[in-house]
Amino acid sequence: MNEVFRKDCPESLNNAIVFLEAAKALAEACRVHGNEDGESQPVFAKARRYSSYLTDAGLLDDFRELYGASRINCAWLNQRHSDEVTGIQVRFRESAARLIPGAHLCGRPKVETKLRPDAWVVMEGLPTPVEVKPKVFDGKALKQLLGYMEVYGTTKGVAVAPRLTCELPDTILFIACE
Repeated sequence: MNEVFRKDCPESLNNAIVFLEAAKALAEACRVHGNEDGESQPVFAKARRYSSYLTDAGLLDDFRELYGASRINCAWLNQRHSDEVTGIQVRFRESAARLIPGAHLCGRPKVETKLRPDAWVVMEGLPTPVEVKPKVFDGKALKQLLGYMEVYGTTKGVAVAPRLTCELPDTILFIACE
């Protein structure tokens, strides 16, 4: 923490610098929140470490309000992302038979793995994994779907998203779904 204090500055300026560093840490926590669950926790912890320096400066209440607002923002972002993902998955499940003629939803095959595609459909008599993305189906999503196909021993897959930004092999069917 000493790296943010400047010996050549008055105490009030150092307090402002500490508050700014705490605010930057909170902003960073909000930015990384959507990447992976729990990834923002260490960044929030970093911001909390600044609070002991803010007590003496009379800025602790302001920091607490900013901290609380940041946590609420992260919760809102998480819920919004969850609704987007859930919404497109629900729309696909409701429309699967119409979107893929002759196909119907089915359960997951019995394979010992923690990997779980978003849905399964029977296409041409075979269980087929479905990967649904809320915005774009990109190279990372393709790699994920190919991984499911390998683990479950399937030869076909279904990609669902509003947009496609990568080239798909012939074994993967793309469905544009808003």
